[in-house]
Amino acid sequence: TWDKHVLSFLKPFSFFSFLHFTFLLTLNRFVTLILPKYNALFQSVRLYFLLGFVWLSIFAITAMDFYYCTTRYHASNLRWKRNCTKQSIESGEIFLRFRYAWITFLPVAMFVMYIAIFYDIRRRRHSTLDINHTQIYLEISGRYAGSASNIAYERIMLIQAALICGALESTVLIFNFLPLLVLKIFGQKAIISLGIFINCYAISSRTALPTVYFIYNKQARKIIKNFFLRLHCN
Repeated sequence: TWDKHVLSFLKPFSFFSFLHFTFLLTLNRFVTLILPKYNALFQSVRLYFLLGFVWLSIFAITAMDFYYCTTRYHASNLRWKRNCTKQSIESGEIFLRFRYAWITFLPVAMFVMYIAIFYDIRRRRHSTLDINHTQIYLEISGRYAGSASNIAYERIMLIQAALICGALESTVLIFNFLPLLVLKIFGQKAIISLGIFINCYAISSRTALPTVYFIYNKQARKIIKNFFLRLHCN
């Protein structure tokens, strides 16, 4: 029926949207700190073209998923099952290889970019320390305060990288390998509990990016706080 087709389309669409826009945010940070001369890509009209390209890529991969695979929800075990023999076995296998490679590559690429950002911050901090090495005591004290601030920023950057990329990679592992392991150990009696866990994890993993951003961004928290204050006053 049409509702099943809509749901089977929205499932991969939501996942690829989350994956691609998380990658875009990481790329924006990487370009801003490492390749500032390309910052124009994220400004004015170019940004609209970039966002349009991301949306097109999401629709393209989701359409390929819908074309090659049939996704059905099985109420008996509370899980979605994908069958990619809709066109042919060979084409389905090729698409699955591409799909798994893509959803594995993007989180790894994001983590590499965060590591590059981390080392760039450290390099700049050490360069600043070397330049200011001969300053007077008060200047040195101020420098140490700045150094502590940079260290805190490095730690926050790595925590964000670990949480976001870890959520993406763990989603791939849980969806593809956890069911095999759990069913091998506990058998069919664990299939309902496994389905509930996977569904709950799928929902929570989609909230990784906004949650991490909200926790570590003071401006975002301030905007939300002011919004609720205005809402309460009205």
